[in-house]
Amino acid sequence: MFRRRRFADRFESRRFWTDELSYVGPGLVLEGTLRADGPVAVAGRVQGEVVSAGLVRILPGGVVSGPVEGLAALIEGRVEGSVTVHEAAEIAAQAQIIGNLEGPSLAIAEGAYVAGRVDATSRHPVIFVERRLPRAKAPR
Repeated sequence: MFRRRRFADRFESRRFWTDELSYVGPGLVLEGTLRADGPVAVAGRVQGEVVSAGLVRILPGGVVSGPVEGLAALIEGRVEGSVTVHEAAEIAAQAQIIGNLEGPSLAIAEGAYVAGRVDATSRHPVIFVERRLPRAKAPR
């Protein structure tokens, strides 16, 4: 039987945190356009556009003031601009998007805040309730 997994589970840490990852850490402010061929993670603040050929992940506490575009996106922080994906996006319960959300496959958790147009280009957006807490990282 086919069972859908959460988008966050499909991008396991060993696949996401590679040498190709572009990371804006907590406390870091980047002004300008961030373009990357691989995955992007934002835990700090980006004042400008974020464009990736891979996954764009806005972590809790991360803020992007500008448009976000990527192959896929996992929004757990705040985006003040449009979010456009070419495959899929998942918007977590604590996420805030002040702008439009567009892509073929969109999943929006109950409690997420989206102030803008939602346009699922291939089907209707999926609304879901997060039933699991994010996995805690093991101590090193």
